[in-house]
Amino acid sequence: MSGERQIISASRRTDIPAAYTDWFFERLRAGHCWYRNPFGGKLHRVSLRPENVIAFVFWSKWFAPLLRRLDELERTGYRSFFHFTITGYPRPLEARVPPLERAIPQLVELGRRAGAENVVWRYDPIVIADSMSASWHLERFARLADALAGSTTRVYISFVSMYKKTGRNLADWSRLTGSGLLRRDDAAALELTARMAALAAARCMKLHSCCDDSLAAAGAAKGHCIDAEAIRRLVGAPHLDLPAAPSREQCGCCRSRDIGAYDTCPLGCSDCYANASPEAGRQGFRRVDRHADILAPESVGGSQLDG
Repeated sequence: MSGERQIISASRRTDIPAAYTDWFFERLRAGHCWYRNPFGGKLHRVSLRPENVIAFVFWSKWFAPLLRRLDELERTGYRSFFHFTITGYPRPLEARVPPLERAIPQLVELGRRAGAENVVWRYDPIVIADSMSASWHLERFARLADALAGSTTRVYISFVSMYKKTGRNLADWSRLTGSGLLRRDDAAALELTARMAALAAARCMKLHSCCDDSLAAAGAAKGHCIDAEAIRRLVGAPHLDLPAAPSREQCGCCRSRDIGAYDTCPLGCSDCYANASPEAGRQGFRRVDRHADILAPESVGGSQLDG
């Protein structure tokens, strides 16, 4: 285990705030956790001691369990940055994501407690389908932007990438709902992005694109989800060395360690790249040992999603 200070991502691979907050705090008390590299299987031990953590970057569609313990996290001296995905997609595309009227107040509270500059609203991925046209997205985006204005200073978008798992899961959703998926049209994507950028700007938010530099032509800034400048500002260290470490083409992130695991998220979103299928995520969630030092689908555990 390295003793160097690191940014800890929690997590791109599963929804730790929604489903594993108790596991996370148990690992903080222990001072470490393990994770398995999904591209080779090597195990890594990571220090979670305050002196070894630059900051946590949390990703979630449901922050209620973590919000209840945010004071506890802050008292220990950790600093945190938040990515909150709120799209309001219909079921079953987001099968177990709580409704907008419960999610929106959570982002508002995060903005109040953590600072609007430390909370990102993610409206991604954008899925274009018969039932979710560009005009549908614009209406939804404007309504959400109105509700979230003042609670965040930036919004991140991306158009869905058809990874093998994502394509299969969305095809299943399309067959189930009868809503045909529409192939991305670059000109239409630029037009939609430009209109979203204008809607965001009118509410004092800056639109950013995640891993899609082509959207700069429509006014979207390049996204840095694990943002070196934002982390330096958060921790008050303007010269902190945070080297770039892109996770895929056109990614703007700096180096971090992700402590999550694929196939463990129970939210059942069909547009997700992290589960082989919604059912695989639910099965993995049931098999996670909440007292183990690694988040992995190895034994039976319970649920925190009722909060």
